[in-house]
Amino acid sequence: MNRLFLKVLEAYTRDVGRGVARMDHNSMDTLGASAGDVIEIKGKKGRTVAKCLPLYPSDEDKEIIRIDGLGRNNSGVEMGDTIMVRKIKAAAAERVVVEPLESAPPIDGRYMADSLESVPLVKGDYIMVPYFGGRITFRVMSVAPASDAVQVGKNTEFSIVAGGEGPAMIVSTYPDMDAASKAATDLVRDGLAACVNVSEVSSFYSWEGKLMTGEREQIAIFKTTLSRKEDLKEAISRTHPYDVPEIAEISVSDINGPYMRWLACSTGGGRQ
Repeated sequence: MNRLFLKVLEAYTRDVGRGVARMDHNSMDTLGASAGDVIEIKGKKGRTVAKCLPLYPSDEDKEIIRIDGLGRNNSGVEMGDTIMVRKIKAAAAERVVVEPLESAPPIDGRYMADSLESVPLVKGDYIMVPYFGGRITFRVMSVAPASDAVQVGKNTEFSIVAGGEGPAMIVSTYPDMDAASKAATDLVRDGLAACVNVSEVSSFYSWEGKLMTGEREQIAIFKTTLSRKEDLKEAISRTHPYDVPEIAEISVSDINGPYMRWLACSTGGGRQ
């Protein structure tokens, strides 16, 4: 696949916050890219994506790329750095979960989809949304479907969660249903978990030199937020009946917006 190395310069004023990267026509031809195509931008410390547009005629044949401060931050580069650029395909964004980096008023997800229509994204990107003459900065917590990049459309579902309130799941095992049910009830009541799934499993393990086979245990999956997970893990450890309890975190790469909003509200943050 064709790739280029270009020198980073500041974006044109009109492009700030639009997810745009501009390069000359020769560079676009080398990449096989047309105006509006999605390109990957890789710096030494990061990676992001942008919508490709041509430079103004006065900037032709200079082997440069113009990206704004957000694009430079997302790709971990500074003005004057050389970055790698290649054309990629972006999937249509179905869901995007974001967190505001500043105090933000209630914003409708449909407004965000309209404001960011055609902007390509990857998880971890910082984005800016225009709002009453200013701009609000968000961080992309997760995207769906899983892809090299997604591109926002009118039907993209946005979910806004309070800072740090992405999804988290914690798994632990209990000796019986009574112990698991008590832990689940107490931790949901205390707002540390929004939901707990409990089911019976057969466990095989070695304990104090003895092989244990087919031991009946209850596995509990605690659903919470990133901002509550450490408190949840501490509470599980403090109240657990086992001397050496399993307290494992499951990585959650994506979650649907309505469930994420309910999750945040049930653990003390966000709004439904």
